[in-house]
Amino acid sequence: MTLTLLDVVLGLTLVTLVVLYVVQNRQTTSKRHLPPGPRPLPILGNAHQMPSDFAEKVFAQWKDLYGDIIFLRMFNTPVLVLNSAKAARDLLEKRSTKYSDRPYSIRFIELLGWDASFGLRN
Repeated sequence: MTLTLLDVVLGLTLVTLVVLYVVQNRQTTSKRHLPPGPRPLPILGNAHQMPSDFAEKVFAQWKDLYGDIIFLRMFNTPVLVLNSAKAARDLLEKRSTKYSDRPYSIRFIELLGWDASFGLRN
């Protein structure tokens, strides 16, 4: 069995992508101070741990393990679960100036031609 140049290039490309993914993942998670939560898988995140029905029961179980604030990742989307009214009040009322900004959405505003809409202005 001989390796062709294509096999070598594909193998090196795959190894390079895996190394870049691992390096980037370690850098981004070590720089941010995130709340505790269950350990995610590389691509799925915590999506494999979420039930299709009664997710609040799983969140209540995780509250005993991780506390009132839990950080999850669903595929590439970060999710913050607030398990108590006190945690929600602290984050959403007391720190509202920090979390109340609405991001500018290029997809909906510019690509669909809604840039003249008064309700979507920043």
